[in-house]
Amino acid sequence: RLRPPLRMLSLMVILLLLPVGCVQLDPAGVMRADITGIDAALSRQAVVSRHPHHTIIGQAVILERGGTQVHVVEFGQTRDGVHGRLRMDAFYQAQRELAFVSPGRAEPFCHGTRCDALRVGEIHLTPREFATASRTGLRGHLVGPEGAIEVTVPAALFAVALQSAAMPG
Repeated sequence: RLRPPLRMLSLMVILLLLPVGCVQLDPAGVMRADITGIDAALSRQAVVSRHPHHTIIGQAVILERGGTQVHVVEFGQTRDGVHGRLRMDAFYQAQRELAFVSPGRAEPFCHGTRCDALRVGEIHLTPREFATASRTGLRGHLVGPEGAIEVTVPAALFAVALQSAAMPG
């Protein structure tokens, strides 16, 4: 059993370290880029993979321009001081490779009010795959030189993006 001064010190250390593990994330929303004419329906951001050496954030997004829609899940990696930039080349769901685009170079990924995370890449889904994921979620592995990282994207992220895209803006 810890003596009172040591117990207080251990509580202080825990309280000091708690903010390090917290990641401020963006809420759901709808955006329009007037310069490009692109409308975006975005889910909230969520932690989709947590490891002692990295945290991966995911977000479901529907982009539309001129009646054409693109359905994606984008991933970002928070900087934690342990891993450098994760380089991922592919995404596999149950031994099936999905269309994955890697940024190729270090690009910022914004979360909350900060843009200090790094883009990991994005999965491009068909409208049908996106709709299915709105009921089942998406579970798979990001694969690259550093190995395979399991990610789980909740169904609610896809459902919110679909709902936001359906709203007249």
